Amino acid sequence: MIKIGSRFFILLFGFWAFSLNVLAAGIQTRISQSVVGVGEVFTVSVDISFKDGADPILEIYEVPQHPKISFLQQSQSTSFETTVYNGVTESKKTVTLNMVFYAKAIGQVDLASIKLKINNKVFKAKGFKIQVVSKSSSRPNSRGSRSQNPMDILLKDFFGSEAPDFFGKNNPTNANLDFFVDVETSTMNPYYSEMFTANWYLYTNGRVTDIDTLKYPSLEGFWKDEISLATSLVPETVERSGRVFTRYLLASYALTPIIADAAFIDPYEVKCQLVGGIFSFGAKELVRKSDEALIKIKSLPALKPDNFTGAVGDFQVAAYAQDQAFKVGQPFRYQIRVVGKGQLKFMELPPLGLSEDLFVIYDTSEESQFIPPSKSIQTYNLLVVPKKAGTQTLPPIEFSFFDPVKGHFYEMKTRPININVDQADAIIDDIVGVQEKSKAKVFQPKLYTTLTSSPSYNMHISGLYIYLICLLAFLLSLSYVLFNFFKLQITYDFDKDLKQRFDALETLIEQSQWREASTLAVNIVYFYVNAKSKNRPKSQKLEDILNVLPAGLRRSIEVTLRELNSDLQKYSFAPDDLLKNSDVNAKVLEKSLALKELLERSSKDES
Repeated sequence: MIKIGSRFFILLFGFWAFSLNVLAAGIQTRISQSVVGVGEVFTVSVDISFKDGADPILEIYEVPQHPKISFLQQSQSTSFETTVYNGVTESKKTVTLNMVFYAKAIGQVDLASIKLKINNKVFKAKGFKIQVVSKSSSRPNSRGSRSQNPMDILLKDFFGSEAPDFFGKNNPTNANLDFFVDVETSTMNPYYSEMFTANWYLYTNGRVTDIDTLKYPSLEGFWKDEISLATSLVPETVERSGRVFTRYLLASYALTPIIADAAFIDPYEVKCQLVGGIFSFGAKELVRKSDEALIKIKSLPALKPDNFTGAVGDFQVAAYAQDQAFKVGQPFRYQIRVVGKGQLKFMELPPLGLSEDLFVIYDTSEESQFIPPSKSIQTYNLLVVPKKAGTQTLPPIEFSFFDPVKGHFYEMKTRPININVDQADAIIDDIVGVQEKSKAKVFQPKLYTTLTSSPSYNMHISGLYIYLICLLAFLLSLSYVLFNFFKLQITYDFDKDLKQRFDALETLIEQSQWREASTLAVNIVYFYVNAKSKNRPKSQKLEDILNVLPAGLRRSIEVTLRELNSDLQKYSFAPDDLLKNSDVNAKVLEKSLALKELLERSSKDES
């Protein structure tokens, strides 16, 4: 007789074996290279193979940590394989988890295992070993010790470094010396948010007859602005390492780091038709790609001015008013313009210093402009409404930026602007929801004593009047009955609906789904203002919906709601790498909480 404990063990083992068979057919770890130089990048890949039909949820449960290496990023790819053996077809799916690291210090890195999560269960994959050496010794010597024979020299003169190996003795190392793609950056160690340039060049000793880009760099971890993309080959003669090359510019970008610590510029890959040597025939089709370039990103100094809002570069700031004479309740345009060298797309509006007793900010918009190769313009347009008559002053705007060249913060200040505010023709208390005093005349058709279009339709006005009264009474009675009937069966709780939406927003934030959270918050803005609108807006633009809000509600929420909506929209369309930044995540949380507080407070005030 088999004991119960033994049966349970057999059952458990069978279930485990069955699950493993269905779930995973194999886990294998690969590494791009076993020896790497300091500052260079390497990739660790974990292949998880599954039988046909499996659709598992995979992730790296714990990124390997070691003081001599640093994690950069991870990615995932999927491949399929079908085999036929003895008439039986088998399919296999392989999911590859790639982890990219860069080497920080010389020494041995020995990691025993990598933890994975497959369908919420933790598995261990085999780890890896790697030797970090000085960069100069990380690759074999590019020049072979073997002397070349005359035939080797003749072949190399004609074909360049792609000479065919007729004698089986060609040294393939450093085979791209005569035809290669390289990336050149203005700095390899920029500050966070500092704009720098990256240029990709094709170098050759031959003659290029045709070129085709196979892959542009994805440039993850950077905000990129295009400076130029080559549409034709423009040769330039340059000297490099004591040799003369013909150089062609392939692409040029202005890059701005949007993640901390480090990121790398991935390869640019091209395919060319090249004619080399002393002859004008023998064109070869060659493929080349640039090396990855590691960019180490410096953090900004911890001690920042209070009026620093994210501008990194060298800038000037100015403020302008539309005019200098206005009336109470009359909006005027107030513009702040920041211009200079650097990236301004992520800069926020500096503090304005406007007194709430004197001015109301009615509307705010911003516009970013990049002018190659490195100039940016950020313009803020505000509609400001003066509340009191007299001579008023728009105070100086104090603005600070970080200069990455000098390594210091600098503060600038605009000039104050004096304006004259006259009393309005008719003082209106609600300056935000100004309405015209005169009302349009309502067209009312005249009632004729008789209808004379046909003798058979002649009717005295009194009979028509009685008929209309009866019809109206019937329709009102029917409406009352229907209203009470549906009221008993259909009730709508707006506050409950709003709470459910904010509960869903809270769940997304807890799950760190920052883009989805920002998008839902924007949807809540539109849901709220549409629900509170007293009339149907002419469009679903936020400005049009706000125009039909009750005046009191509009006055209490409009300015803050516009600012929150603008920020949340920016985060909902932000690059993925930007949303991984902890500071950006904190801002999404802050704006979401502010939105919840504003709308809930407004609902309570209405009730």
